[in-house]
Amino acid sequence: MIYKAEDEIDVSRIFKTDGGTYEVSSAEELVSQMRESSFLEYSSDAEFMTAKASVAREVTGQTIRSDNPKNFVEDLIRFGLMTEEGEMK
Repeated sequence: MIYKAEDEIDVSRIFKTDGGTYEVSSAEELVSQMRESSFLEYSSDAEFMTAKASVAREVTGQTIRSDNPKNFVEDLIRFGLMTEEGEMK
């Protein structure tokens, strides 16, 4: 199941990026964990999303929305920068 921006994550799901594997129950939690595991320091999740969206645009040529965590995660998945591996049991 692909995570959609309008969906709420009601169970823990596993997401993978080149930066790690995350088990989370919301897009907000996912972005926070990604920021906390980054080797660079960001003062907020918003700053992290903006910076990562900028880098992603340079690499992929695609615009990654960084206006909120749900849109950010949806675009990372859509453009192949993140995968959703499924539910944790």
